[in-house]
Amino acid sequence: MTTPMSVLERPHRRLAAVLAVLCFLLVGLFGWFLDDGKWFFVGLALFVGLVMTSIASTGYWPQKR
Repeated sequence: MTTPMSVLERPHRRLAAVLAVLCFLLVGLFGWFLDDGKWFFVGLALFVGLVMTSIASTGYWPQKR
């Protein structure tokens, strides 16, 4: 029995979308509450959030051409 590829990708894309939202929430929390060294964590969470957004929208990282 074979299953379409979109069915197999759906849970990973959904998980990536949830992680992207959590990363963007962390960006806001890091920017609001942390004092020293916050820009490293803000940049890291922002980068991971952007990667997860790309995975959620296309299913791949880096995007296929």
